[in-house]
Amino acid sequence: MPVRISIRDVSTGNMVDIDLEPTNTVDEIIESVGTFWDKEVGAYVLSHKQQLLRGEVTVSQLYLNEGDQIEFLLDPEGG
Repeated sequence: MPVRISIRDVSTGNMVDIDLEPTNTVDEIIESVGTFWDKEVGAYVLSHKQQLLRGEVTVSQLYLNEGDQIEFLLDPEGG
């Protein structure tokens, strides 16, 4: 069952709502949102509740709830 979350671009404050399937990975989310905002996807990461979300982790493994907000930000480790 899909879950709808909001993703906020930390650098601009722009937000987008996105429906995610349990099998979607963090990498897929970054690619989708980065493409939508015309960003260099390899330089960005996602953060939820001040925790960086990593690559192949799936939505079901993240335990996201309907309406959660995730941040899209430049990789602090220099990605």
